[in-house]
Amino acid sequence: MRTLIAIFIAATSLVAQTSAVVEQPQLAGVLEPHVAAQLLLPVHGLSSKQLAFSPVPHPALRAGADALYAPDPLLCAANYLGAEVAQLVFALPRCAIVLLDASSSLELFALPIPSLKWHLPAGVCIDAEKEQVVLLDARGPEFLWIDLADLRAGTARFQSTPLPPQWSAVRGLAYDGARNRIVGFDPAKGALLQYSPNDPTTDAGLLRPVPAVLAFCFAPTETGDHDLFVSSGDDRLLTSQWTWNASGVDVVTAALRAIVATSSWSPSSPDPSGVVYDPLLDRLVLTDGEVDEMPIYAGANAFETSRTGILSRGSATLGYTPEPTGIALDVANRTFFVSDDDKDRIYVIAAGTDGLLHTADDSIRYFSVRNFCPDAEDVAFDNTKGELWIIGGDKVLAHRLRPGSNGIFDGIAPNGDDVRMTFDLAPFGATDPE
Repeated sequence: MRTLIAIFIAATSLVAQTSAVVEQPQLAGVLEPHVAAQLLLPVHGLSSKQLAFSPVPHPALRAGADALYAPDPLLCAANYLGAEVAQLVFALPRCAIVLLDASSSLELFALPIPSLKWHLPAGVCIDAEKEQVVLLDARGPEFLWIDLADLRAGTARFQSTPLPPQWSAVRGLAYDGARNRIVGFDPAKGALLQYSPNDPTTDAGLLRPVPAVLAFCFAPTETGDHDLFVSSGDDRLLTSQWTWNASGVDVVTAALRAIVATSSWSPSSPDPSGVVYDPLLDRLVLTDGEVDEMPIYAGANAFETSRTGILSRGSATLGYTPEPTGIALDVANRTFFVSDDDKDRIYVIAAGTDGLLHTADDSIRYFSVRNFCPDAEDVAFDNTKGELWIIGGDKVLAHRLRPGSNGIFDGIAPNGDDVRMTFDLAPFGATDPE
C-alpha cells in the first residue's frame, strides 16, 4: 500500500511508579497531551515526516481522502515491536475490524464482524504471544478471539472464552507482554483484572477511579520497558502512567534533620504558610500571612533562616500584601513569587543589586489569578523548565503557567497571555490544598 497514511490519536497525559508489593502497579507521573499523543507513533515503515496526528477526542485512520474514525477510543489497540507499532487495530462495533499491519510491508485490512456476534463492546487488544485480536463483550462477559492470519485473509473465524462476572464492569483492554496476560480496567472502582494462562487469579492491582476513561494501553517508555497508560476523557485529556517495574524509579528515603518552633523566633512566626530554599544565600525563606493580625507582630512576616532553623533576617510584605500565603523563587534572576489568597494575586518581586528580598532596590508588580485560581494558597517555580505552579483552596486543582509571547508571567486571557495547563489532584487523594 503506497498511499500516505496519517494517524490521528487522542492526546492524553500520563503517570507511572513502582511498589514493593508484588504485582501492585504504582503511579509514576502524568504526560502532557502533546507527549501522550505520540504513544502510537512511530509506525514501522513510515517516517515521522510521513505521519501526522492531532489531539482529537477520537482516533482515526486516514488513507488518501478517506478517513475512518473509531467511534470509541477504547476500541483501538496497538502491538509494538520495540519502540515502533507493528499492528494497529480499530474495532467498529457490529461492523468491522480494521487492521493496519506494518510488521513487514504496510497494508490495511478490514473484516466484517458477524451480525450479533459482539453485543456490548468494551475493549480490544492484540495478544502478541498468540498473534490474535481479542475483543471484550461485556454482556457475557466473554472474550472473542480471532487470529491475525484470519483477519488478514478475511476469514471471520471467532472463538469465545467465558469470563467471571466482574469483567462486565471492565472498559478497556491492554496486553501486558512482560507477563503474557490480558489486563482489563474497571473505571468505577479503579481495579485492574487479568486473564492469564499462567496465573488463575483475576486481581491485577488497583489504580484509581477514572470517571471517563478515554484510552487504556501498554506502550514503550524511554527505557524500553512497557508501562500502562490510562487517559482521562476530560477536557484536558490527561493520561496517567503506571508501572510494575521498579528499575526506573528513584526511591528516596527522607531523613529528618530538625524540628523548628518558628513561634519561638524573635520576631515570631506563629503561622508560617510558605517556604522556599534560596541556594545563593543557603537560607530558607518563609512567609506568614497571619502574624501581622496578632498583638505579637514585631514588624516582620517574612523570615530567612538557616537550614537548621537559626533565624538570620526578618522583613515585611505589608508594602504590597498583608496576606503572603506562599512563596517561590526563580534562582536564575532572583525573582520571588508571593501568592495572596485574599486578593487572588501573584506578586512578582525582583531583588535588586543587593540580592536581598524586601529592600529599597526591589521592583514589584502583580498579576491576577482570580479568573482561574481563586483562593491562591501556594506557588512553586520549576527552575529547570521555567514554569510557575499555583494551587488554590477553592478547588483541588494545580495550575501550571508558561509565559506567552511577551516573555513574562502575567496570567491568562483576558488579563495576560500565559499558557496554562490544569491538573485535578482529587484522584490522587488530595482534599484541601491549604
